[in-house]
Amino acid sequence: CVEAYASAAWTAKRAAQAIQNGEKSSLKNILDQKADISCKDVFDHAARGDKLAERIINETAHALALLCVNMLHVTEPQQFVFAGGMIAAGDILLKKIKHYFDREIWALKKESVEICFAQLGEDAGIIGAAALARQLDNN
Repeated sequence: CVEAYASAAWTAKRAAQAIQNGEKSSLKNILDQKADISCKDVFDHAARGDKLAERIINETAHALALLCVNMLHVTEPQQFVFAGGMIAAGDILLKKIKHYFDREIWALKKESVEICFAQLGEDAGIIGAAALARQLDNN
């Protein structure tokens, strides 16, 4: 499951594990103070040049890009829309996903596909599920 490798929770957990295993990072100060690192913390520190945070963000973006590539080869969608906690990362994550997607895609599958964040934000899945339930109830 891609969520095990590319969710907001995994991103924060991976950073904490790396620090506990002795990797150097400015995130250690947060871990020492709060005993918990958030995904937002990882993205904030990556933006400030923290190498561990940058690596974790790249790993996350790569996992999400591979998901898109695999889905494209199977279902050929016109668009990939990401929702949930990861969209708080903003354009930096989206740019990295697109970078890895372009790098991993097969040459013959270069048709246009959009990768974007849900306009409804991190609650898009809940809103969509409620709309579907209402639609099914009306039928």
